Amino acid sequence: MVILRCPASRLISSLVVVATAVLLAAEARSEQIEFKVALDRQAIQPHERAAVEAVLTWRGAADTYSIEEWVAPEVSGVPLPVESDQVQTVVEAGQPQYRRRVVYVVRGEAPGTLTVASARVRLKGPGSRVQEYKTQPLTVTVTEPVSRWPSTDLLLALATVLLVGVVVAVSRRSRPGPPPPSRGQRARERVEALRSTGFRDHREFFDACLEALREGLARDWSIQIKDRDRERVVKQVEQAGFHAARCRAVDELITLCDEARFNPERPSEATRNRALTLLETVLTD
Repeated sequence: MVILRCPASRLISSLVVVATAVLLAAEARSEQIEFKVALDRQAIQPHERAAVEAVLTWRGAADTYSIEEWVAPEVSGVPLPVESDQVQTVVEAGQPQYRRRVVYVVRGEAPGTLTVASARVRLKGPGSRVQEYKTQPLTVTVTEPVSRWPSTDLLLALATVLLVGVVVAVSRRSRPGPPPPSRGQRARERVEALRSTGFRDHREFFDACLEALREGLARDWSIQIKDRDRERVVKQVEQAGFHAARCRAVDELITLCDEARFNPERPSEATRNRALTLLETVLTD
């Protein structure tokens, strides 16, 4: 028996195949999961720290998957301590994206090589399907310590500067000095110092911006920042009475510094200028 198919049936079959392929592709995109780690520096000296960033992302809402197990990276069988742990859901191209970012700390004790073992995560998804993801191991080199003793010439130069400073201070004791600089003036001086310094690496620049923020808040507002946790710092400045615009500036500045910390590519000049503008905004009355 011969079955004849009309053109309409062939067209319907083709449309069904195309629609099925589109649905499968959309499902694959919606379930895209990524779990990766990165170091903020490849080499450290003894008693210095390096940061290990572990980031888990998936397309979909926060309840698309449940994290059944999160295993921190280890060094010599010891889990690394956590510096910060942040969870957020953002919208990209009209779709929600879940993101969990955990920063760990690894400390060098003696010259040699440290192997940071893989981080692992187990996720339960639709249909109670469990999937496991594992990152690649990382290597941190602990270099020989650099001598921090200054040279004799440097000591003599420092002694000369101190002596001159004492003489000038004594000579000016009887005369009233200029008024102390305002917060705004100190903020501008910090920004200009950062702008004029030639940093070898862009991460050094953003670390210096964060340090200037820490020093400025401690000196002018008695706000002590002990870590890089963005949410905690924003809460501190809110409690200190900062208005909403300055709190947003703190949030954006720490975000820029954190993104540069694990990004090997040099950011644009506009990004650097934006960081300086935010720093001046935060530290100025």
